[in-house]
Amino acid sequence: MTKKDESKRAQEILKRVDDDQRSMIVQDTRGAQIDESDRVEVWAKRVGRLLGYILLAILTVNLFTGWFF
Repeated sequence: MTKKDESKRAQEILKRVDDDQRSMIVQDTRGAQIDESDRVEVWAKRVGRLLGYILLAILTVNLFTGWFF
């Protein structure tokens, strides 16, 4: 491999890494894409998030107190 080929390959790798990192930050790619006109999907997402937050709170309290498990 020549220096030029190595340089081009390194730039392609860095571009892919940059694209991957950017996709983790962009909010549009977060979570499932749901149909906002379907009330069942909207409420299922809300209930799921609420249950997740409740579980997070319980596990956080348990981490510091050993109260639950």
